Amino acid sequence: MLTDETDQISIKRRFYSTEKLDETYRRVKPHRRSFLENFKSQCFCSKKRAWNILTTILPVLKFVAEYKVSNILCDFISGLTVSMLHITQGISFAILAGLKPQHGLYTSIFPVAIYLIFGTSQHISFGSNAVLAIFTRNVIQREVELQRVGHYLNTTTSAYTRQFPLNASEDYITFTTDSTMMSSEAITENTSSQPIIYTTTIKRVPTTDGDYSRLKGEIGVIACMMTGIWLTGFGILRLGWISKYLSTSFVGGFTTALAIQIASLEIPAMLGIQVLPRFGAGRLVYLYVDLFTQIRMTVLGDLTVALVTLVILLTYRIIANKYKEHLKFPVPFELIIVAIGIVAFYFGKLESIYDITVLGEVPVGFPIPSVPTLQRGSNMITDCLIMALLIFIICVSTARTAGKKENQYTDYNQELIAYGLCHVFSSFFSCFPQATSPPRTMTLKNLRTRTNFHAIVTVLIMVLVILWIGRVFESLPMAMIGAIVVASMTDLFTQFSELPKYWNVNKFDFFTWMITFLVSIFADLDYGSVTGIGFSFLSVVIQHQTAKGRTIGFSDKESVTFDEKRRIHVKEFPSVKVFMFEAPIIFANAEIFKEKLYRQVPKPQIKTEAAALPSNASVGSKTTQSEYCNNLNVNGHVHVKNATICSVAMLKHVVIDCQKVNYVDISGVDVLTEVIKEYKEIGINVYFVNCSTRVRDALKAAGFFTTFPKDHIFYDVFDAIFAIDNSFLGTPLEISTVEEITKL
Repeated sequence: MLTDETDQISIKRRFYSTEKLDETYRRVKPHRRSFLENFKSQCFCSKKRAWNILTTILPVLKFVAEYKVSNILCDFISGLTVSMLHITQGISFAILAGLKPQHGLYTSIFPVAIYLIFGTSQHISFGSNAVLAIFTRNVIQREVELQRVGHYLNTTTSAYTRQFPLNASEDYITFTTDSTMMSSEAITENTSSQPIIYTTTIKRVPTTDGDYSRLKGEIGVIACMMTGIWLTGFGILRLGWISKYLSTSFVGGFTTALAIQIASLEIPAMLGIQVLPRFGAGRLVYLYVDLFTQIRMTVLGDLTVALVTLVILLTYRIIANKYKEHLKFPVPFELIIVAIGIVAFYFGKLESIYDITVLGEVPVGFPIPSVPTLQRGSNMITDCLIMALLIFIICVSTARTAGKKENQYTDYNQELIAYGLCHVFSSFFSCFPQATSPPRTMTLKNLRTRTNFHAIVTVLIMVLVILWIGRVFESLPMAMIGAIVVASMTDLFTQFSELPKYWNVNKFDFFTWMITFLVSIFADLDYGSVTGIGFSFLSVVIQHQTAKGRTIGFSDKESVTFDEKRRIHVKEFPSVKVFMFEAPIIFANAEIFKEKLYRQVPKPQIKTEAAALPSNASVGSKTTQSEYCNNLNVNGHVHVKNATICSVAMLKHVVIDCQKVNYVDISGVDVLTEVIKEYKEIGINVYFVNCSTRVRDALKAAGFFTTFPKDHIFYDVFDAIFAIDNSFLGTPLEISTVEEITKL
């Protein structure tokens, strides 16, 4: 009830149908320039334009120009701390990929430096990634097996055979054909002659996996180059808009599953157990089966180091989050723990006393740059496409999660180019496919990094490690590394707490989160990403199919409408039904719109059943619907068995509110035409209100107004009420009681 006049507003305007509105406020047609005119308008040069183009191509220039000296400390600490993760993860993930440790260290230097120049997100630290390492290992194992069975043996000298001759000592293979031994030297010498025809099955002499270390490195490099070509192509084609279809619920489920996948790979190291890596769908389930099978082999020393590290880091994280407003600069606690671990194990020789696994030898020296050969590339096109898509999804998801509350701007078209160039350039330096890693990204977030310049510190530290100080890290416990990785992703694990919010806001968001998470966990991340994105699109279709339609209620105190009638002082008018549909009217839900309309506003067919009822004039022009129906029963005119039939007896006008209908297609126009025709046949007028320009243009283009008068489309619902009741025309709209409208 209105009690304070200061809370009231008065709006004065003319009565409008959309036809009168267009006459008063004529639409000005924009001048459409030709392609040549557009091209000429873009052909100009200015300092600002040149700077914008230059900083778009090289974002690092913008960072340099806008850099604040106050960010130096945060960037330095962030770069120093993340470099520790690069060292440990680089070596671990290189081994996981089936490569030598130095490949992981190279992958932790060159991509970081390239991304510094071309990247736009301060939370991305490009380098080795566990998921990409597993995919790379799959490709390597397949290609090595093909090499072993002679799939790549041919009689023409190729770039590949020149770079990796079969008579090299580490690639020496012997084949048997027609009971004659043919060495690989003979095969190589025969490259200039006619092809060798084998008349019997080629038999491979078993060789050790180490025999193919150089071949594996080359396959990883080719995969890196091919993945970079895909990513660069995506960037040139400006496909960064794909990121808009990665919903928040999908990102949440995917990054949580990604964190669990990476944490699970660290658990064997934290327990001191050697578990062979699994590949393909369900690999995480098999990993835990293997883990529990060997749980008796747990090394107490490794477990103790992991638990102590976890407790210390989590305790610090809780305290830091509570008092983060009072901390003037972030404390690199992970770096402190690494330093303590190195000193304790180096001088105390704890690894030998308690049988604790340490990092071991750290290779030194830089690789000689070489151009990758793409002879095998045709066999990896699909694999590299999948890895390119995964890299984009992983990087976008983790960066968006880290920068959620920091208003971070990321140019995803430029990001694709940056990811591609990281791969292309790093492939010249013996690197394998890479991406950001959630532990590194979340560490940068927790250390409050402000710009990409943390990468400078990371690159410098990694160069020092490879050239001189690598041996310092040889005493670092693997269990401590695993615990640091797991602790750094606590923010991702806590995303489970957001599930109640998703459930309350939108059930489809909840199921998108859960489906993405469960498929990523029990199948694999590539299956999870495809399933999650697919369900996100499907949920849009389903929500259009299940869109709500409802009638609008009017306040009996003032000029206010409600899209729900379960309020006090809100009622409907018996002679006017205002229906609102909350979705576009398109082929997918046109019939659903009709069904919802007939459910809320009685079907035209019911009107024939109500024809026998006396008119409302016989019981009073200001009689409400309930009074009218009760009067019919009391006076004995008709025995009304159905309240719907009774309500139709007073119904004269149907108003369709298009406020939430943002577009219609030809199927929608056909249904609207059908509805209008059915209501017209029984003497019920149909009106439209709140139609957007886009909707009216679509109706006009479909020929809708050849059978429907334009003056039946109004600016809003009160204009329609004015038009229905002529007694209100020319006077201010003041609806004080429902009875004023019952005469309509």
